[in-house]
Amino acid sequence: MNTVAASRKRCHDLHVHSPALCGTYSGPQDPSARRIQPDSVVSEQTTVTFLCIGTVEAKEYRLHKEVYQRRTHAMIPQNPKNQAEFSISEVHRMHAGQYCCRYRTYDRWSEYSNSLELVVTGVYSKPSLSALPSPVVTEGGNVILQCASSQQYHRLLLTNKGSQKQSFTNDSQYNYSTRQFRAQFSVGPVTSSQRWTFMCYSYPWYSPQVWSEPSEPLELLVSGTLHKPTIKAEPGSIVASGILMTIWCQGTLDAEIYVLQKEGSQKPLDMQTPDKAENKTKFPIPSVTHLHAGQYHCYCYSSAGWTERSDTLELVVTGEGTV
Repeated sequence: MNTVAASRKRCHDLHVHSPALCGTYSGPQDPSARRIQPDSVVSEQTTVTFLCIGTVEAKEYRLHKEVYQRRTHAMIPQNPKNQAEFSISEVHRMHAGQYCCRYRTYDRWSEYSNSLELVVTGVYSKPSLSALPSPVVTEGGNVILQCASSQQYHRLLLTNKGSQKQSFTNDSQYNYSTRQFRAQFSVGPVTSSQRWTFMCYSYPWYSPQVWSEPSEPLELLVSGTLHKPTIKAEPGSIVASGILMTIWCQGTLDAEIYVLQKEGSQKPLDMQTPDKAENKTKFPIPSVTHLHAGQYHCYCYSSAGWTERSDTLELVVTGEGTV
């Protein structure tokens, strides 16, 4: 790939389009490389289409996977002739890698385009993601996120799917007590004006475009300055083991999400999107056990940011199995 980049004097645009991806370009007059938004990350079995932008004088387009510039597809352009689409149906791990394209006019081939990285996910089992010691973070504070995987010789990648799109990569270290490979990431300073939603992946060091399934998302809870919601339990905060109970969180009509957090947990217990025209949501517990006993708080998030955390709800479970 470096030899191609070194020899590139003039390039045309290469974009990927799939059900989950879209790209922008300024046309063939602009020869600069383009970044794809969002990233070219797709799950296995997805159909992906590469769009190569060239010139109306093009007679043929070719798509290359950057392994010794191996040609993968060739196409005679139709109208409009300044572009060509190359589709790969049901992508697999073998399709992951770097791609570029070029075109031929009457008498010569163009230089290679800017390269585009295609990442295929879902190849390996999902890792787990947790916050140490808790996902509850103070305004301006920092938190350690830990990604753990059972895959050997893998690197671990943390992605921020919230308001800031960021990625961090770290080598994994084997933990003998858990028999897992894990890596830790320091995140912060965090602010209450935006969401901080993270997932992590693992991938082998020798194949950086072949990723695992994503971990379950982890939402950081940043106690903000907006008015705190109220929390209550039905039928009450002292309940018998085995019954159905519900924890309610009530905020404002502009709340977009409600999050329930149990003290001491490394992940939020639950997250709900309220029904339209509702200023509250419920978190049902179908069958209460002594494991549900403890202290709970809830938070709301709206376009204005995070609220303060609610007052504490102390849940006491009585009956068989309690301690």
